[in-house]
Amino acid sequence: MKKLFSGKALFALIVLFSLLPTTASQAQQQKTSGSQQSQKLRVLFIGNSYTYYNNLPQLLAGLAASAKPARVLETEMLTVGGATLKRLWDGGQVQPALARGKWDYVVLQEQSTLGMSKAVDGIPQINDPAEFHAAARIYDAEIKKQGAKPLFYMTWARQNNPASQPQLTEAYTKIGKELNDTVAPVGLAWQAALKARPDFGLHVADKSHPNPAGSYLAACVFYATLYGQSPEGLAERINGALVEEGKVSEKQGELVNLSKEEAAFLQQIAWETVRQLRK
Repeated sequence: MKKLFSGKALFALIVLFSLLPTTASQAQQQKTSGSQQSQKLRVLFIGNSYTYYNNLPQLLAGLAASAKPARVLETEMLTVGGATLKRLWDGGQVQPALARGKWDYVVLQEQSTLGMSKAVDGIPQINDPAEFHAAARIYDAEIKKQGAKPLFYMTWARQNNPASQPQLTEAYTKIGKELNDTVAPVGLAWQAALKARPDFGLHVADKSHPNPAGSYLAACVFYATLYGQSPEGLAERINGALVEEGKVSEKQGELVNLSKEEAAFLQQIAWETVRQLRK
């Protein structure tokens, strides 16, 4: 601000004139918006290894905490490696988690190929989304019954099958539109990042799961989606609880450590992707 204004008096004058045409209704909206930005958010993640790798919920909370002013974001996750949303629901753990949490948002992440499917030349193919959509409708009704908002976590294509991204994108956007729910376009952000910089690795050696940079990009997309603001300028290094065998451990450590240039690239990709999807 010091670079933009010559003194406090000029700043106050500009603020005064900016407020003169504001109606009472607009003022109330601004007040409400400011309150929403500062209040605590509670988010439950439901999914599998694409969620617990690198502790994505903790990465998101770390990004929020690094904002100025800091945002308070409390997260939990209910995850089982390789599980579909249907399997998690049938396991009976989801329902009590939804009921006890008083969540603001519940993130839903389907299995990476939308369920069990055949492989072609050793590469798993995208499954018919019918089962995913059926489970999504069940989750949606219960989440809204509990007073929370569903948020779909669009995942990414495997490194050895990039052509599958349109199928994943359609599966998530179609059910999001049907249920009038928000979709966090993580997969589209991955696609954009890899197109812009093919040398920038986001997968680990198995060509499926995310490395720390991949999870960081996902966290940036969630930040932009939840708060409607760019993650640019947020922390590039985040510590938190480590995940061991799919479970959050008591051990603390480094979740991600990027250069400022790397973080800025991923932050910009995340923000542009979220903006484009909203259009």
